[in-house]
Amino acid sequence: MKKDIKKFTVLILLFLFTNLFTANIFRIVEAKNITLIGSDLISIDDITENTSLKLPTRLIFIKTKLIEKELKQNLSLKQISIIRQIFPFGLIIQIKHRVPLAFAEKKLNDTIVEGYVDIEGIFIGKRYLPYVERLRNPIKIFGWDHEYKNFISEILKSYRKNDDLTAINISSEGFITLDDKKLE
Repeated sequence: MKKDIKKFTVLILLFLFTNLFTANIFRIVEAKNITLIGSDLISIDDITENTSLKLPTRLIFIKTKLIEKELKQNLSLKQISIIRQIFPFGLIIQIKHRVPLAFAEKKLNDTIVEGYVDIEGIFIGKRYLPYVERLRNPIKIFGWDHEYKNFISEILKSYRKNDDLTAINISSEGFITLDDKKLE
């Protein structure tokens, strides 16, 4: 008799927890349920503007891998992790920014966009960068283009130990010229 009561109690608890989990998975996520970790400059509005995430939406229907990929590409983030959380309910977004090494300019639709470049040659928009004041002896890159990011990365890596490089100029024809303090 006691075994039957214990089994029945366990089954009822299992039933209640299962219903609670299921109910939370289908709850609607709003902006107040999202926690951002690692960035003061990026807001929830920035995340919804730069991804396919439309709020409010149900927790189960949020495509975390797609949103991570979109944010990494659109905001030039180094790492991002999005976790669906049932208890406490919500969405946790952890962000790691890129560290800039140089000022950069790129041409986008006949306008010049200013930003920064990290050691991997990735362009970072000014708006989403918390490290601007930390740049010492910044290198300037003119004419940044995605197809030259590997060249830029190799140049930045080779000049990492000294402060001789002052600028990298990339012409519209694809010629790369370096301005060096010693060689002038």
